[in-house]
This record gives sequence, C-alpha cells and structure tokens, in this order.
Amino acid sequence: MTAANLQWTCNRAYKGRFHIGPEARATMLGFLQHGPRMFEAGGVLIGRHLIGGEDIIVDQVTTPLRGDKRSRFSFYRAHKRHQRAVDRAWKASGGVYTYLGEWHTHAEPVPTPSGLDERERIRILETAQCSHPIFFVVLGTESARIWEVASFDDFQEIHPEGKTDDIPRAVVASSSELHT
Repeated sequence: MTAANLQWTCNRAYKGRFHIGPEARATMLGFLQHGPRMFEAGGVLIGRHLIGGEDIIVDQVTTPLRGDKRSRFSFYRAHKRHQRAVDRAWKASGGVYTYLGEWHTHAEPVPTPSGLDERERIRILETAQCSHPIFFVVLGTESARIWEVASFDDFQEIHPEGKTDDIPRAVVASSSELHT
C-alpha cells in the first residue's frame, strides 16, 4: 500500500470531510505488516476541527510507545503515554490540536475488525471525554478502513471521496463487522 493507491479524504457520515494529512499518513504507512514477523502497531489520531465547517484533519499520530503490547495479531495501547502526547499537542497548539480517535494495523489485505477491536471501541466510548465523534482507522496490507463513531449505536464506516471506480476495491466494504 502506498499513498498513491489509497484515498486519504473521506466524506463524513453526516456532513463535512475527514482528511489524514501527509505526516500522519506517512507515519502509519511505515508500520504496515508486510512481513511475517511484523507486529501490529497503532496509536492515537491527533488533529483539528476546521473553524466554520465540519471538516476534520488528522495532522499527527502517535506510534507504539513503551508499555504498549504488540503481537502479530493484536495491539494494546498503554493509555497514559499516548494521552501525554495528546496533552502536549493541545498545549503546543494553543488548544487547536485534540484527540480524534485511534489507528492500528492488521496483518491482512482488507482489515476486518476483531472482537478485541470491538471491545476497545466500547471501552473508548465509555471513557473518552469528547463532545465530537471519534474515528477509528484500521490499515491492512492493501487497504484501509475508517469508521466514524458518534455514540454506541451510531457507528458508521466512511469511504474515500471520488467515484467508486476510483476507490481501491478493498476500501469499499461492508461495515457490518463493527455494528453492535
């Protein structure tokens, strides 16, 4: 997977767009699990809500930190260290950068959310102190999938902009795996 064959701007579930910027994109792509000994990786999405609109931009992501647990088929994020990164970004940006959600990799071409992914989504919704939707990005070896979560019962996959013919086939997939 390269930036050239994956769309990084999606129409949001209701209005506005969700965009992953070049720095965040390059960081996540660096952790794709192309080899059999590569572990899942992940972190949090940090970015901004554009003033006067509904667009959201991911400018940074955290990467695996000390205390995270990684294996070929799972990633557990140690919360405190990643939260400190969000707090630093918030302070350095004068309150512009904020927590937008989570990302992680899967060792499969088209990422399918696991039971652990579902439990983590519920845990995040129970503990997050956000007044805005949270995004979940899962990167497979050939495609990525993105979900926008507004509440426990409002969990929708969002798709890249453009004509369906222009979107990699693997990205246009059913979101039924993550609905409760």
